Amino acid sequence: MIIPCIIATYQTTNPGASSNTQVRIPAGNSDAGYYIYWEEVGNPSNNGSLTGNGTQTITFPIAGLYRVGVKAGSGTFSKIQYSNSPNKDKDKIITIEQWGTTVWDNFDVGYYGCTNMCCLPHDVPDLSESNSLYGMFWQCASMLDDSVDN
Repeated sequence: MIIPCIIATYQTTNPGASSNTQVRIPAGNSDAGYYIYWEEVGNPSNNGSLTGNGTQTITFPIAGLYRVGVKAGSGTFSKIQYSNSPNKDKDKIITIEQWGTTVWDNFDVGYYGCTNMCCLPHDVPDLSESNSLYGMFWQCASMLDDSVDN
């Protein structure tokens, strides 16, 4: 998956509000018409794409570990807010592999409570339009460097 977007991995069988073959992408309420591409980790021929609007649920053919890429495409995509909310599948996200070229407008409590997220990418997010990073990684207990927890 080589596209200029945020790429993350999700374990669908981790606890969450969606079923064990689904994940929810908690984009901003005003984000609409954004592009989502997914593939099963270890089996990239099992893949698909869809258009997202606000918090979008992705349904996969089988339970497992999936790599998901999201970008604005022909729509808008500028915010992620897990906000420690159990109805946003915060325990299913495992890694962020790439920030991509998304211009983020706000990361307030973006990944707050994503307790299973263990590592961050080596590229740098575009925060030129962000007005707040408050609590971005708060209570991300599995992070390798706990300095980002505050």
